[in-house]
Amino acid sequence: MENIGNRVMVKRLMWVAVPMSVLLLVFSSIIHSQSGMISCDAPTSMTRQHHDRESQQQLGACDASEEPDRKAKKMKKLWASRSWKKKVDSMSVLFRDLLEAGVLSQHSRALCISAGVGQEVMALRQMGVEDAIGIEVVESPPLVVRGDAHHHPFHNNTFDLEFSAHLWDALFPSLFISEMQRTLRSGGVAVILIPFTSSLDVDQITPLFSSSQLVSTKNITLSGLPLATQMLFKKNN
Repeated sequence: MENIGNRVMVKRLMWVAVPMSVLLLVFSSIIHSQSGMISCDAPTSMTRQHHDRESQQQLGACDASEEPDRKAKKMKKLWASRSWKKKVDSMSVLFRDLLEAGVLSQHSRALCISAGVGQEVMALRQMGVEDAIGIEVVESPPLVVRGDAHHHPFHNNTFDLEFSAHLWDALFPSLFISEMQRTLRSGGVAVILIPFTSSLDVDQITPLFSSSQLVSTKNITLSGLPLATQMLFKKNN
């Protein structure tokens, strides 16, 4: 009887053990396949990310190479506009008067401050003043470089003539003028335009040119520009 009982017990254990073995085998296969999937996906993801980075870099390089072309086309379109030509013609009248007065020459180094997109510089260059450049917060090559009117990106005593029609809206007029005098050479000339509507006037501005002498003032009217007072200062030697 005891042997029969033992055989029954062994059979029962076998019935339990076989399904358990099968379940463990299936579970092990699932874990292995999942781990295989993870190990395969990771390099694929990394490869895709690497490819994306390379693609972005290539696109960035293309954008960088195309950017100057887009800017050049934009500037050429602007230069052909009626408003551009009108402003250049107006500034040419002002600079021609300075040329005739001997204040400006074709050999002068000229700086236009707060020059916008460069109409003033274009007017000077068309008159033969080839060494003319403008500064503005946003550059507009090839006429205007990036620069702050309160902190010129130039050495002391650099220019023969400096011009600006935007002293009146400067945040710090005294610093604006100080930078003009710093970068203007001894004997050089600073010309500024002050609109009649400005809160600044001749009496307020003159003392700020501490290193220069007021040479002349006159009222001028230029096409497309408001009536203004032109002030001309000469830097002391």
